Amino acid sequence: MSEMSMSVADKIRKARVQLITGNPFFGALCLYLNFVEVEEVPTMGIAPDGTVYYNEQFINSITLGQLKGTICHEILHLGLKHLERRGPRDPLKANMAMDYVVNLILISEFELPKGALINRQFENMAWEQVYDILPDIPDCPFDCSNCPITEQATNIPAFPIKCRKFGSFDKHISQDEIEKAKNGSYSSEDLKEKGIPKDILEKDFSKLPDWHKKFQNAYQYAKTIGKLPAGMDRLVDIVEPSVDWRELLARYINQNIPYDFTYRRPSRKSIVSEHYFPSTLKEFIEVLGCIDTSGSMSDEEVKVGLGVFLNILHSFENVKITLFSCDSKLYVANEVSSEYDLKTAKIKGGGGTDFRPMFRWIKKNKPDTKVLVYFTDAFGTFPELDDVLPGMEVIWVISKEGDENRVPEYFTNIIKLKI
Repeated sequence: MSEMSMSVADKIRKARVQLITGNPFFGALCLYLNFVEVEEVPTMGIAPDGTVYYNEQFINSITLGQLKGTICHEILHLGLKHLERRGPRDPLKANMAMDYVVNLILISEFELPKGALINRQFENMAWEQVYDILPDIPDCPFDCSNCPITEQATNIPAFPIKCRKFGSFDKHISQDEIEKAKNGSYSSEDLKEKGIPKDILEKDFSKLPDWHKKFQNAYQYAKTIGKLPAGMDRLVDIVEPSVDWRELLARYINQNIPYDFTYRRPSRKSIVSEHYFPSTLKEFIEVLGCIDTSGSMSDEEVKVGLGVFLNILHSFENVKITLFSCDSKLYVANEVSSEYDLKTAKIKGGGGTDFRPMFRWIKKNKPDTKVLVYFTDAFGTFPELDDVLPGMEVIWVISKEGDENRVPEYFTNIIKLKI
């Protein structure tokens, strides 16, 4: 059957089969995708649960090879956690930055649709880093209802963009947008304008697939049979512990997050009572973190330690982390707000183990610290109780190989990992 005579469903099915047989890494991951045809998305879009929304005309306009590349493009957005919170970043600029990163990973093995954003300048960068380099993008000069998909806006230099709704050829439906859609911040017209399918309102996004784990499994499978795509090693090198951090850390972190009230978005619970009350507007709290990098800690344990802080970032939107490393000395602080920051953090060590330098630094430099998370195997010299700031929560996260019984009794917040 020729591509021209294929139905859209057959074309998608064939693309998936070819990925499974020819590219086992992406083939294993594409089995978790659910393809849904919609009109709201003019090309293709991806949601955090693995739903791929597509427009029939777009699928018909690209080749089978380009469709395989596009499916892999969406898979990488999931695995690289591009659909999590963007914060105050411009959605289109963020979309573009993510596409630049993903496309550079794919172009050596896959064909991409016309208009795909590719720039070697961004090789081996995280999307947040690309975002900071890109200039601000002006508003679309066109009537978006007639916005061409494959043509470039000639009066927007250096940006092959069509309008502010979409980047190159796909729509990233982020958790921020989903929350706004579900709490009523978007009208039906807004959903259509932003390219958000209506069925988003009916779906439960409270328990999303563990894409990081699925990536690790696919990575191990492809590596075992000798068919690992280029560039995958750096995408799965942080091990995220399987611990319910919301349950274990919420009482330590959330209770320390300062908050104010706002009437800009009234509390939803108050509406049914016909009285409008403000909703809470939580501010950010800084969490200090420290990884034990002494000689007793293996490289794998340090990776798990990085995963601990990655898990905190994923679980709490109102948290900023300043991360240290320490053996018998305390090393440079790293400001951490993304997985990229963790992968590029300056982690030093290899000597003896002494936990006291971290506590001395806090006393001298940051006496208002509310929360300290310390990852270690617990084989070292602990501070005396008098060296610990009163009112500061100290959470000891003990590695699988560590001994939690070595932590002094005056520390009560201890979490023992099982991996």
